[in-house]
Amino acid sequence: MVYESDYEHHYDQDRDVREANANAAIITMLFIVSIIVSFVCVIYQVMNYQNEKAEFERIRRMQFMQYNLRKQQERQYQELQRQQYAYVQPYIVYPVVAAQYQWTGNEQSVQNPPQYVQAPYPPV
Repeated sequence: MVYESDYEHHYDQDRDVREANANAAIITMLFIVSIIVSFVCVIYQVMNYQNEKAEFERIRRMQFMQYNLRKQQERQYQELQRQQYAYVQPYIVYPVVAAQYQWTGNEQSVQNPPQYVQAPYPPV
């Protein structure tokens, strides 16, 4: 019996120390967990920033490529216009199609001959 009470006495004396150690261990564990969570959050923020930056660069490159393509198409269109109208002189005179005029002998003396019009480009 003496041993049991002696054991209980030592056990009761060490309880405060054990509780303090347990509290310190819990606090240390929570501190380590909070550091790990913070580290994961920082890594997530950095990776998210890198992804956003890469997406922004991709969009900027795509817009630049579209701008260059649009400019190239405009230059090709202007060159095509230049080639298409290189042989055309302005104000070419060409006759109106006269097949619509059906003259009889009497009308021929009264009406004027078909008119010629002046246009900048021949009809396409």
